[in-house]
Amino acid sequence: MYLILYPLLVLASLLITLVTYMLSPVLAALAGSDGNLPRWLYWFQTFDNTIDAGWQVQGNYGTYLATGIAPTGLTLWWYRVCWLCRNPAYGWDYWPFGVGFDATQWRVFLNGANWWVALGPSGAFCVRSLAAGVSFKFGWKAWAYWQNDQWAPASYSWGPSRRAPLCFTL
Repeated sequence: MYLILYPLLVLASLLITLVTYMLSPVLAALAGSDGNLPRWLYWFQTFDNTIDAGWQVQGNYGTYLATGIAPTGLTLWWYRVCWLCRNPAYGWDYWPFGVGFDATQWRVFLNGANWWVALGPSGAFCVRSLAAGVSFKFGWKAWAYWQNDQWAPASYSWGPSRRAPLCFTL
């Protein structure tokens, strides 16, 4: 079933990605002081971080991690726009387009340095390649639960729920 739905979900995800790019200036302006979008817009942000993660957690933007001085005003707004464009509509890929993850229902077929392939229930799949300097990811991000050549313990959850988000990354 998921194998059949995948192309439609990818098209919907790409459309919502374009909408996110267009709305990112407005979305960034609507974020609260905690760096989260209003609940009714939450699917436009990453499911595992606020839209301030780019400067506050990962250091992708600005000098906060080095200086401890938090951005304000237009700089803060711009960093939020950048983060939304870097991770567009990721909540959509996690919640409505993602799949519940149960490791007992997934089987890893290829676990190499350059390739990782797994099949899950109802035709869900995960293909990741890092071969020859070319990276692509298709299916659902089951590899996020793969740690040290085995499935992470059932207590581990990537995000607020044990789900694998949809992915289509070239």
